[in-house]
Amino acid sequence: MAYKVDTENYSGSLEELVEKTVAGTLDIFDICLHELISSYLDRLSLADGAIDLEEASEFLMLVSLLIELKSSKLLPEPEPVDMEDELEDLSERDLLISRLLRCRTYAAAGRQFAQMISEASLSLPHVGNISEAIPDFKPNLLEAVTCDSLRKAMCSLLDKHVPQHVDMSHVGVDSVRVSDAIAILMSTLPNASRVSFSSLVYQMDDRLAIIAHFLALLELAKVGAVILEQRSYSDELYVTWIGIPDDTQLLDAVLLGSQWEGAG
Repeated sequence: MAYKVDTENYSGSLEELVEKTVAGTLDIFDICLHELISSYLDRLSLADGAIDLEEASEFLMLVSLLIELKSSKLLPEPEPVDMEDELEDLSERDLLISRLLRCRTYAAAGRQFAQMISEASLSLPHVGNISEAIPDFKPNLLEAVTCDSLRKAMCSLLDKHVPQHVDMSHVGVDSVRVSDAIAILMSTLPNASRVSFSSLVYQMDDRLAIIAHFLALLELAKVGAVILEQRSYSDELYVTWIGIPDDTQLLDAVLLGSQWEGAG
């Protein structure tokens, strides 16, 4: 609880008095420190030894700040005052404010510790041991295990035949070869003058089959059997059938397709 003072020029808590004098809103020369200290000493004399240590420590701290501030004001000021001196005065004022804030912080921490101690005193720890009358409830895991059951379990484990199986799911198998894709395109492209690549493979679910058909188109384009058109890399690819001049070139296209076997 903050200590209240009542003087001729100020009435209120001592903490607010220090804040106002430090901030400059109240002149320290308007406060009679002798009257303030004498009033507190008279109060202590009437207390018959029952002193509130927290209030007394706070009073001493705040009054010492007022005495220090008033003493600094009574000293003669050097003339002229330069900026460095002004900065020193400001640093002294900041030091006083920091001391005041530190005092308030310590007081709040003390009240918090006092509340925690008071709450902790309401709980009582259990100091007794487990009663000896309570039996040991831990189950015996080997109670039902016999030598015969262990023998049967071991025989059952040794008799099990684990088939040797090699996982081949990671190995890619070509569902359609490039030479097969060339033959398919040779039978379908002459029926359409100009088609898109997506329309040729839209019914195919196998990624490798789609790749084989694309490679087959490249081989056909090499021999001049088809013309491939694509405006940009993200546009649709169109195929225009031209035709094979003779059977020799057709045979060469099929043979060239064999170099892509296993691609993808």
